[in-house]
Amino acid sequence: MANTNKSTSGSREPLLCLAGDAFANSELAQLLGQRYHLVSLPAGADAQAAAQAAGASSFRILASGKQCARALALAATQSEAPAPVVLLSPDAGSVAAAASFDPTSVKAQVLALFGARGQDGPPAAAGIIKRTLPAVHLIYVFDAVDMERERPQAVAEAVLDFLARGEGFLVNNLDGRIFA
Repeated sequence: MANTNKSTSGSREPLLCLAGDAFANSELAQLLGQRYHLVSLPAGADAQAAAQAAGASSFRILASGKQCARALALAATQSEAPAPVVLLSPDAGSVAAAASFDPTSVKAQVLALFGARGQDGPPAAAGIIKRTLPAVHLIYVFDAVDMERERPQAVAEAVLDFLARGEGFLVNNLDGRIFA
């Protein structure tokens, strides 16, 4: 994954990633990197400066775990034509407790993905995320706890579809279907 001072290759749009070092070397990162120029956003880095360094005026954001709260805070700063935000296994507690932004100020379309295997994870976390961000789209990836590692193709398919089509993506949050 590129760092914030490298420009984008060809015409691929940047995807700012707050997902940690393990993500940078993952199969999921490779799959997403075929369509987007992945730009790592280190702690404390300015997202606008990173987007400009990558040659873009706005930016899509992908985050995982505890970094999801930071991603939403960054999204809240995009008032004009906000780009989509993808949350992978968001840490619901840090999102709900984030005092750095008002969840209602997030105008971007948000997709949150959860691994659906396991007994006490996704339903409780998804409920907290849904109460915090009422317009969020939720997807459960079946047969996975660590969906980024166990089902990277399924995750990449949903993420790429969402980033390309926004509200018209694979699963609408009102239709009750579950991504498998």
